[in-house]
Amino acid sequence: MRFKHIIITALRSLRINRSRSILTILGIVIGIASIILIISLGEGAQRLILGQVQGIGSRTIAILPGRQPTSPADVAQLFSDSLRQKDIDTLEKKKMCLMRSLSCRSCSERIRHRTGTKHTA
Repeated sequence: MRFKHIIITALRSLRINRSRSILTILGIVIGIASIILIISLGEGAQRLILGQVQGIGSRTIAILPGRQPTSPADVAQLFSDSLRQKDIDTLEKKKMCLMRSLSCRSCSERIRHRTGTKHTA
C-alpha cells in the first residue's frame, strides 16, 4: 500500500507540474549528452595525438646543436649554432648507426604588412 501511494503521488506531481517536469527531463538529457560529447572529443584527440607520435617512430632521435646555456647571453647563441659535417662524421665514428639525416632549419623574422601591423613568424 505504501509503495502504491508513493507512485500515485509522484504521477500526480508530474501531471500538476508538467512544464517543470519537462524542463527537468530536458536538463538531464542535455547534461548527459554534453558529458558524452566531451568524453568522445577527448578520446578522439588522444587517438589523434598518439597516432602522430607513433608515426614519428620509436627509432627517431633529434640531435640539436649547441650546448646547455649557462647565462642569458648563451640563449641567443643556442639558435645560431648549427651542425657541421664533422659532427655527423663524429656520430658515424661512434657507431651511432645513422640511417639517414634530415636537416631542418627554423628562424624567426618580423613581417610588416601594408597596414603597418607587425607579425613574428
